[in-house]
Amino acid sequence: MDICLPIRDIYVRKILDSGGSPAVEAEVLAGEDIVGTASVAGQKGEQEIEAGIEQMHSQIAEELIGKNLFEQEEIDHLLEKRKEIPQEVSLAVSIATARAAAGKLKLSLYRYLGGTHALKLPALLILAADGIAEETEMDFRELMLVPKGISSVQGQIRAAGEIDSLFRKALKKRNGREGEPDRKKQDAADGGVLKLLEKAVEEAGYQCGKEIFFAVNAGAGRLYEKQSGVYRFPAESRRCGQRVERSREELIEYLTRLTGEYPISLLEDPLYREDREGIQELEKKLEYREDCEKKTVLGRRSVMIDPGEIYTLTELSERVREVTEQGKGIILCRQRKETEDAALVDAAVAFGIGQMKLGSPGCLEAAVKYNRLLKLEEKLGKSLGTDCP
Repeated sequence: MDICLPIRDIYVRKILDSGGSPAVEAEVLAGEDIVGTASVAGQKGEQEIEAGIEQMHSQIAEELIGKNLFEQEEIDHLLEKRKEIPQEVSLAVSIATARAAAGKLKLSLYRYLGGTHALKLPALLILAADGIAEETEMDFRELMLVPKGISSVQGQIRAAGEIDSLFRKALKKRNGREGEPDRKKQDAADGGVLKLLEKAVEEAGYQCGKEIFFAVNAGAGRLYEKQSGVYRFPAESRRCGQRVERSREELIEYLTRLTGEYPISLLEDPLYREDREGIQELEKKLEYREDCEKKTVLGRRSVMIDPGEIYTLTELSERVREVTEQGKGIILCRQRKETEDAALVDAAVAFGIGQMKLGSPGCLEAAVKYNRLLKLEEKLGKSLGTDCP
């Protein structure tokens, strides 16, 4: 870019994220009145973040001050080389730099990063009842709504909000009758929770398998006991009143059955990550079943990108390009703790990311991102990204 505007100063401070833990806010100043700000949820502990902020002020900022604000790649590559600073500090400075540059040009962040190619909004994976694992004693890590049969972001968010409200009420009612072990295996297992979610979809007036699908993050790594080679299901065990554990073959059969009984379009972390043979076996079972044409194990046709592992916007852009060249779809994961910064929504649009995983609409930090999506839908129209699953 021919425009040159030197960075005048960089300031980073510690703030709090949605969980009350340390997070990072960065300000990048250029010219007389250009200020770009960004905040990123904390991944590290308080001492590491404070040390990273101090290092940014005392060492790295000196290397960045005077650089052309519009040389995003050069600035980002300099940040990427300094892996000793926490990821959240680096990413916050990277986003703040882009925001300052976009502000100078009077452009939205998505347009500055993506140019005229930024035309599509990401389709959504929306968490059903954030914190569900704790509330319902569920062994699976997350259940998500995939409203891919609804054509607009506004419609997807509205549907998710209505379903989420009914689902939470059903969970409270279910929890209210706990105390005695549930001897019905179907209700004790996580399939019982899926049944409640399916009922909530229907009560809200939507069609399962046509408008609303499900995604399941099994979180199998947490359940796997390496020494014995089995998967332990503590929540199901408590509800059944007896120990429940499954071998690899039994877990594959269990997951395959669930995808047949419920409209599950995506399985994330279905088996222990290093069990490639087992994952391949599960993939084959889903691939060759007539009723599973649109089901996928995450990693086969789509890849989850975790913002907590990304140091700069340039790194995110390059990662998206790599995955796209492999012919796979991309899902931008949400961070478990968040800030009121929706920059990653703009980045998803700018870089052509097909899907985003977001928290329940009732969560304040998630609402900020949903509101940004709604504003972008007004500008770009009802054009949703590639449906990965």
